[in-house]
Amino acid sequence: MINPRNLASGLSTITIATGLIMVLPIIVALLYAEQSVILGFAIPMAVASCIGFVAYKRMGPPLKLTTAEAMAIAGLGWLLAAALSSIPYLVVLNISPLDAYFEALSSLTTTGMTVIPVLEEVPRSILFWRALGEWIGGMGIVLLSTLLLLSHEGIIAWRMYLAEAKEERLAPTIKSTMKHLWLIYVSYTALCALLLMLAGLDPFEAMCHALACLSTGGFSTRTSNVGAFDNVVVEVVLMVFMILGATRFSLHYRLFTGDARSFTRDLELRVFVLALTASSIIVSLDLMFRAGLDVGEALRVGFFHAISVGTTTGFTTKDLASPVFPPLSKVVLLLLMIIGGCSNSTAGGLKVWRATALAGVAKYEVERVFWPPKAFKAIRLGDKVLREDEALRLASFFFAYISFALLMTTVMVLFEGDFLGCLSGVLSAMATVGPFYMSPLNLSPASKIILIISMWVGRLELVPALMLLSPKFWGELLKSSRKAGTSKVNI
Repeated sequence: MINPRNLASGLSTITIATGLIMVLPIIVALLYAEQSVILGFAIPMAVASCIGFVAYKRMGPPLKLTTAEAMAIAGLGWLLAAALSSIPYLVVLNISPLDAYFEALSSLTTTGMTVIPVLEEVPRSILFWRALGEWIGGMGIVLLSTLLLLSHEGIIAWRMYLAEAKEERLAPTIKSTMKHLWLIYVSYTALCALLLMLAGLDPFEAMCHALACLSTGGFSTRTSNVGAFDNVVVEVVLMVFMILGATRFSLHYRLFTGDARSFTRDLELRVFVLALTASSIIVSLDLMFRAGLDVGEALRVGFFHAISVGTTTGFTTKDLASPVFPPLSKVVLLLLMIIGGCSNSTAGGLKVWRATALAGVAKYEVERVFWPPKAFKAIRLGDKVLREDEALRLASFFFAYISFALLMTTVMVLFEGDFLGCLSGVLSAMATVGPFYMSPLNLSPASKIILIISMWVGRLELVPALMLLSPKFWGELLKSSRKAGTSKVNI
């Protein structure tokens, strides 16, 4: 059964968290004398905080939260947070509600697609809000809400943690796990901002790019993205921290606790680095021989974009839709979009661990042909053994992921007509990459809605989103609501 009270309680905490976060861009607006922008943040901040606090006080914390309820809170929470976050875009930039929602959800899901044509004309508080949204979304708005308000019961916090597509504990309790996660996240972000300032960026742009980098989001303060700086040192710093952002948090925790060898021994990280290196070399050679770039430029462009797309960050120095990238490079980048970064990181995509495990299952099935009929061997991935139920779950996830991507692409092609462009757009949205082989500025409203759905489904890693899209969930919720109403009448 689905308890409507638990859903309302959980969503009220997300409303509060979203409202309170808006105080930060208000501070930026005051610092840069953008008085005309303040109301665009102050009004939704006050409304969201008040409504959230009143609802939470009336409902209280969730009781005996089930996995389905946690997933529903996570799925609906992302949509609600994006709706609240879109208000400043709507009021300050005077863009359409659809474009405002697109920008807000793109920020929170760390996708990084933008429908704002000229960023240099946008107030700094809005630019900061876009980057901050990515930073908060990289860790998870639901996780932030859980840390602030849902930590009364460990099991409740744990189920909310799982609903955010996270799985690993870094410490004995979920409270300490979340605190360690945020400590690592903040530390890396501060270090990245400092190095970007030393590389030549002003403090504001350094902070915005650091927020977007560690979250593997990719929003920039410039219309031409990172290419506007034409700074090799900045690009190198971003490449390093993009990889760190797309690396599993448990490895960072071990590094912080003195276990540096974990980085070299971890199978997923080794595969990830190998895939990024091989892809970077292929793209660089393709740019050299097919696009006519000199060796230095080809390596610079090739490595930056392969790492940016492979980590699902989406920073660019060249437009991916431009003729600069030959067909082979586009195919390689498309494959990187599908695979994505490491599990339990801020990156999106299928995840390297799943791709490695699926490759292991395929290898196992081929080798089994040569074994005696009754022979059995475990599926080994490094020092881990993959159980049959885990292999089945991986295969199911992969099938659902690819099927959904193809379905969304097919529908989008009806409005845009460009199959490769639409496929890259849907995969980019699902993997929260950002850039693709078309311009979001020229898309039809229907295509923007398709990409909004793809961002949401991809960020939640399918299951919570597909559950909310199923009639069975809403039937259970309606049944529970009627039962609750009947109980009140009887009382």
